[in-house]
Amino acid sequence: MMKISLELPNGARIEFEGENEEFKLFTAFLAKPPELVEGLGSMSAQKGIPAPTGANRATAELETGDPLAPQNVAERLKAVGASTDIERVTVMAQLAVDAGREGLDYATVERLYLDLGLKKPSRFTKTFSNAKTRNLVKSVSQGVWRPTVPGENFARLGHRQ
Repeated sequence: MMKISLELPNGARIEFEGENEEFKLFTAFLAKPPELVEGLGSMSAQKGIPAPTGANRATAELETGDPLAPQNVAERLKAVGASTDIERVTVMAQLAVDAGREGLDYATVERLYLDLGLKKPSRFTKTFSNAKTRNLVKSVSQGVWRPTVPGENFARLGHRQ
């Protein structure tokens, strides 16, 4: 009986317990993990689910219903086609509002960029200022941003609007 446990850079855990023949299947899985595992993002704010039973187990922790959970943010960014930092912070600001917050703060946007593996701009203050110039976000208090109506439309509909 073999047993192995791996932790991916995004924090997802993959576990295996089984015999030699099953291990061949497991190593084939590791050669190209499914998109689900690659797209999970950071596991820091996520809950685990019970592992499947049986000799061959590969598990990953799944998302909560939090709009600001990395997987949910990644899915929304992809769905609306947000490809620039200005568009990304606009979408993240809308998700912060959807999560019941006043808006998006600098600490949250930095954490999300890190969790999603996105290259951070040199200064988020400049990114938000540029998004404000494009009328996508507005400042609601010191360092907290929420989308404007056009920003909300972009965050929900993307380039389709």
